[in-house]
Amino acid sequence: MKHITPLLVLLGLTICQAQFLESAPKTLPFLPGLQKMDMTSLMGFTEEIHFEALPAYRESGQKLEKNDTFLTDENTYLNFSPLPYADAEGVPKAMVFFELSEAEKK
Repeated sequence: MKHITPLLVLLGLTICQAQFLESAPKTLPFLPGLQKMDMTSLMGFTEEIHFEALPAYRESGQKLEKNDTFLTDENTYLNFSPLPYADAEGVPKAMVFFELSEAEKK
Protein backbone atom coordinates (compact mmCIF):
# COMPACT_ATOMS: atom_id res chain seq x y z
CA MET A 1 0.00 0.00 0.00
CA LYS A 2 2.82 2.41 0.79
CA HIS A 3 4.07 2.01 -2.81
CA ILE A 4 0.68 2.90 -4.29
CA THR A 5 0.66 6.55 -3.11
CA PRO A 6 4.00 7.45 -4.76
CA LEU A 7 2.86 5.55 -7.86
CA LEU A 8 -0.36 7.55 -8.12
CA VAL A 9 1.53 10.79 -7.52
CA LEU A 10 4.05 9.74 -10.17
CA LEU A 11 1.38 9.06 -12.78
CA GLY A 12 -0.61 12.19 -11.97
CA LEU A 13 2.39 14.46 -12.10
CA THR A 14 3.64 12.82 -15.27
CA ILE A 15 0.38 13.62 -17.02
CA CYS A 16 0.05 17.15 -15.60
CA GLN A 17 3.65 18.18 -16.17
CA ALA A 18 4.08 16.56 -19.58
CA GLN A 19 3.11 19.76 -21.33
CA PHE A 20 6.07 21.49 -19.71
CA LEU A 21 8.54 18.84 -20.76
CA GLU A 22 7.93 18.82 -24.48
CA SER A 23 11.51 20.00 -24.77
CA ALA A 24 12.80 16.84 -23.06
CA PRO A 25 14.99 14.92 -25.50
CA LYS A 26 13.25 12.29 -27.60
CA THR A 27 16.19 9.93 -27.14
CA LEU A 28 18.94 9.73 -24.53
CA PRO A 29 22.46 8.32 -24.98
CA PHE A 30 22.20 6.18 -21.83
CA LEU A 31 18.98 4.53 -23.09
CA PRO A 32 19.88 3.23 -26.55
CA GLY A 33 16.89 2.11 -28.58
CA LEU A 34 14.36 3.87 -26.37
CA GLN A 35 12.29 6.98 -27.14
CA LYS A 36 10.32 9.35 -24.94
CA MET A 37 6.66 8.34 -24.86
CA ASP A 38 4.21 11.07 -25.63
CA MET A 39 1.16 11.28 -23.41
CA THR A 40 -1.15 10.15 -26.21
CA SER A 41 0.82 6.91 -26.48
CA LEU A 42 0.93 6.49 -22.74
CA MET A 43 -2.81 7.02 -22.30
CA GLY A 44 -3.52 4.65 -25.20
CA PHE A 45 -1.28 1.92 -23.80
CA THR A 46 -3.61 -0.98 -23.05
CA GLU A 47 -1.38 -3.19 -20.90
CA GLU A 48 -0.94 -2.57 -17.19
CA ILE A 49 2.21 -0.56 -16.54
CA HIS A 50 4.15 -1.25 -13.35
CA PHE A 51 6.09 2.01 -13.18
CA GLU A 52 7.75 0.99 -9.93
CA ALA A 53 9.25 -2.02 -11.72
CA LEU A 54 10.82 0.07 -14.49
CA PRO A 55 14.44 1.13 -14.13
CA ALA A 56 14.57 4.79 -13.06
CA TYR A 57 17.20 7.36 -14.02
CA ARG A 58 17.99 11.00 -13.47
CA GLU A 59 18.31 13.04 -16.64
CA SER A 60 22.10 12.90 -16.16
CA GLY A 61 21.99 9.14 -16.72
CA GLN A 62 22.50 8.19 -13.07
CA LYS A 63 20.54 5.01 -12.39
CA LEU A 64 18.38 5.15 -9.29
CA GLU A 65 18.18 2.06 -7.13
CA LYS A 66 14.73 0.93 -5.94
CA ASN A 67 15.53 1.91 -2.33
CA ASP A 68 16.89 5.36 -3.26
CA THR A 69 15.28 8.02 -1.07
CA PHE A 70 14.98 10.22 -4.17
CA LEU A 71 12.16 7.94 -5.36
CA THR A 72 10.22 8.08 -2.10
CA ASP A 73 10.71 11.76 -1.20
CA GLU A 74 7.58 13.84 -1.81
CA ASN A 75 9.77 16.80 -2.81
CA THR A 76 11.07 14.79 -5.75
CA TYR A 77 7.61 14.91 -7.30
CA LEU A 78 7.38 18.67 -6.75
CA ASN A 79 10.74 19.39 -8.36
CA PHE A 80 11.09 16.67 -10.98
CA SER A 81 8.84 15.15 -13.59
CA PRO A 82 9.19 11.47 -14.52
CA LEU A 83 8.81 10.63 -18.17
CA PRO A 84 8.54 7.11 -19.56
CA TYR A 85 10.85 5.96 -22.37
CA ALA A 86 9.67 3.07 -24.53
CA ASP A 87 11.08 0.57 -27.01
CA ALA A 88 10.24 0.51 -30.74
CA GLU A 89 6.96 -1.31 -30.01
CA GLY A 90 5.91 1.45 -27.61
CA VAL A 91 6.34 -0.61 -24.44
CA PRO A 92 7.62 1.50 -21.51
CA LYS A 93 11.07 0.32 -20.45
CA ALA A 94 12.44 3.13 -18.24
CA MET A 95 11.47 6.27 -16.32
CA VAL A 96 13.65 9.36 -16.47
CA PHE A 97 13.31 12.18 -13.93
CA PHE A 98 13.77 15.65 -15.40
CA GLU A 99 14.22 18.65 -13.13
CA LEU A 100 11.53 21.28 -13.58
CA SER A 101 12.42 24.92 -14.10
CA GLU A 102 11.05 27.48 -11.65
CA ALA A 103 8.38 28.49 -14.20
CA GLU A 104 7.35 24.84 -14.66
CA LYS A 105 7.05 24.33 -10.89
CA LYS A 106 4.48 27.15 -10.73
